Amino acid sequence: MHLHLYCDISIIQNIKDGHLILEKLSHPIIENRLIENVQTNKKRLSNKDFNAEMAIQYENLPGNLKGMVTFEYFLEQSMSKRSQIESALNETKIKEANNDQILFDTPLFDLVYILNLYEGNNHFNHWRYQADNYKGICLSLNLESIKTGTYNKKKQLRRLQPINYTQDKEIIKSTENPLPGIFDMPIELESEKGWRLAIPKQQCPTNKLDQVILKLKRTDIDSITFGINADSKKKQEVMSYFKTDLNLKHIKFQQLHTSNRHFEFSVRPIR
Repeated sequence: MHLHLYCDISIIQNIKDGHLILEKLSHPIIENRLIENVQTNKKRLSNKDFNAEMAIQYENLPGNLKGMVTFEYFLEQSMSKRSQIESALNETKIKEANNDQILFDTPLFDLVYILNLYEGNNHFNHWRYQADNYKGICLSLNLESIKTGTYNKKKQLRRLQPINYTQDKEIIKSTENPLPGIFDMPIELESEKGWRLAIPKQQCPTNKLDQVILKLKRTDIDSITFGINADSKKKQEVMSYFKTDLNLKHIKFQQLHTSNRHFEFSVRPIR
């Protein structure tokens, strides 16, 4: 599997140290995205369902109280308070639903660190905002060595998966999606074709500066693409480091070029 990391050219120093810096997930679009309010979907129970619910409640009455009234009388009294009873039942359903949903509060996102990756290396938005306004680089990484891990009872996660671009306001928590929202983005950003590596903070090592890191082998880098505005001197230093100092002949060096089409780029090998 090969994915791309857009970044400032200064990341080369981290690569020399054998790691990448992970980011703390801070995404206002996600964090402010509310789960659909179950209360807005209240449905009036049918007479059959209401009677069945009352039968259950009647059976659960304490023995001394149950012996004082018949079910018919209990049902008759319940009908006079039907709206209040249905409201209480809806509140119970909301609590049950929230057991399977996640509320997007800050503490959840404090627990997870991420690395944003993408399928392509010529997306103009990524070059502009993540690669220092076309002065940075784009690394093509072979991520086969990164284990995706599994979700377990300790709520530990180490997962690499594509972003789910969706319009749904309700994101369900499940075994397959233990931390909903971390891999969900608005459908308007679908053209980014993003992936995300998410690792719990307690599973992440740190460097001397106490930054959360992901250990990276230099052999996991397949190619380095330089932005249109990349400094020529820095470009030569980077290529010399990998070619001469590390003797890594497998890494391909590429240059981003403008295309005849608006907002499109082409990538060409550096000879």
